[in-house]
Amino acid sequence: MNWDFLNHGVYLSEDGGQTWSKINIGIGSSTQISDLEFDSQNEDLLWLTHHGSGFFKGEINREKAPK
Repeated sequence: MNWDFLNHGVYLSEDGGQTWSKINIGIGSSTQISDLEFDSQNEDLLWLTHHGSGFFKGEINREKAPK
């Protein structure tokens, strides 16, 4: 596999997978992400492990900005 064409990171889809938005702001190098899991008690929280930087907690804000 040619890794040059992969765009590493964390992505979120709000339309069932039709489109994706990169959401890995503030976690350092996206190539160092080693695991990602949703919180078993709260579906709006996710936990990420990053090689060399520890754990990160993410919160999904489902509210939309007014138009």
